[in-house]
Amino acid sequence: MRAVKATDTTHRGLAGALSVSVPTARRIAALLDTVPGIDPDARLRGLLAAPRPLPRRSRTSPTPPPHRSVANSPVPLGTPARLVAQSRALTNGERRVINALRHRPFGATARAVAGLSGVSVGHTRRCLRHLERLGVARVDIQARSWGYSQLRRRLWRLDYSGNSRCAQMLGLLTRSPVRAAATDDDMVPAEFWFCFWSGTPADQLRISTDGLLIAETLVGGHHPAARLWALNTLPAEVLRRCRSLRGCDTGKNAAAIDAALASRRG
Repeated sequence: MRAVKATDTTHRGLAGALSVSVPTARRIAALLDTVPGIDPDARLRGLLAAPRPLPRRSRTSPTPPPHRSVANSPVPLGTPARLVAQSRALTNGERRVINALRHRPFGATARAVAGLSGVSVGHTRRCLRHLERLGVARVDIQARSWGYSQLRRRLWRLDYSGNSRCAQMLGLLTRSPVRAAATDDDMVPAEFWFCFWSGTPADQLRISTDGLLIAETLVGGHHPAARLWALNTLPAEVLRRCRSLRGCDTGKNAAAIDAALASRRG
């Protein structure tokens, strides 16, 4: 095929220089003819002499674009080129999922990872499965204490076992804050359920309806973390009512409630 010169301003020469079809080149030339005060031939020569823009990255391409070579990128010395390519091919959702797993070194469920990363649960699961195939994430089935019982959960975490792929890829990705984990604000945290040893199970108690019982049990109890949670979290009106109950109207319990109410007013 005959090479097209950069100064060839014919329709066929313009098409070859711009990698477009001849009809498209004809339309470009026609548009330039309609601009007053501009020599079409001079304008075409200027377009052909200007540097061509870099090709846009395809959404389906698993490799980085050619102009982002490993040699010109600020990557740690000795990082494998294939690993650099894989890190650049990660989607925005996969990067956010990796960032969320960084903040949960002991593992988290897919739903918890979704809450931390701001990605939907379904897309988070797809990202986790892809990261598992890359050797960056792993899943384990573990039993965790939850209130009164043991629950078996699939916990995802970063995979540091037996290879340095995960650690090297983390070195290529920036770390950023995560969203606050979603919780049920009307429930007693599961780690304090054991404080309710009689009556209604703690997993069925709600602050909106059982706030006084919760306050009396935790403020008057012997668990310092539970007491602190109740003083800082329960509504002020519930604490005022608790202040009038026997056992909370005098002594250290009364002083703690007064201090909590005073800090909220301040």
